[in-house]
Amino acid sequence: MPFGIVDLPEKAKAKVVSKLEKLTEPFPMLHPSWVPHHLAGKIEDVHYVRNFLEPKQVEEFVRIIDKTCDWERMRTRDTQEFGSSGQCPCGRSLMRAALPAWQSTLVDALGTLGVFHPVLFPANSVRLNAYKPGQGILPHLDGPVYFPRAAIISLGSHCIFDFYPRFEEEHPRGFTWDRDKEVPSSPELPAGTRPQLSLLLEPGSLLVFSGDAFVRHRHGIKAVEEDEISKEVKNAKDIGLSVGDSLRRGRRVSLTIRHLLPRCNCSPIF
Repeated sequence: MPFGIVDLPEKAKAKVVSKLEKLTEPFPMLHPSWVPHHLAGKIEDVHYVRNFLEPKQVEEFVRIIDKTCDWERMRTRDTQEFGSSGQCPCGRSLMRAALPAWQSTLVDALGTLGVFHPVLFPANSVRLNAYKPGQGILPHLDGPVYFPRAAIISLGSHCIFDFYPRFEEEHPRGFTWDRDKEVPSSPELPAGTRPQLSLLLEPGSLLVFSGDAFVRHRHGIKAVEEDEISKEVKNAKDIGLSVGDSLRRGRRVSLTIRHLLPRCNCSPIF
């Protein structure tokens, strides 16, 4: 079942309804500005926006990240989470923490575009990942702890981002962490499974995926030093690339922005 207001604790529902009653203008989501960037293909609800950030903005955000981030070093990537802190009193969720000002600027921009709703599902979680050439992330689903929409802003190098075919039995009902793979746990993909849809994520680009693309189609980044353009790379022609072309990776930093759902009444959602 899609995640929404019906899944919230009663006190949280009351808070949402109270805010809705005070609205005097139409919801931004009624006319989302990113919808024209939909990628026509076999997977719905995948949108790609080139040049979401200007090159100078990309450089500035990378500078800020390198100066301020306290990375958790992993085999597959370096990472840091923003928007949450320690466990809440009941132990079922995390306490909210304010996002840094520079991240709030990006979150506000996404709200203006209608990617996230300021009342129903505001962006409240930012995950930074940094990849060296040869690093990647195994195919996975983000899990039911999030509203089913993710916005990924790419900084630094390009990469190819893959979506895999859905499997009916993979509608997640819980969340566990695979320490070996360093991703949320999920069954192994059948041997030889190829991506159903791939995108070349350029520096400064914005990728938004939601609904079925979020809930049922695992996504990942191959751990390679050089990306080869395959027939699955949907936006290759738009960028001036052809099947068989290759691009050598550099260091890439990404921001994955989501709405972390409440799991108890003592963990506020706004």
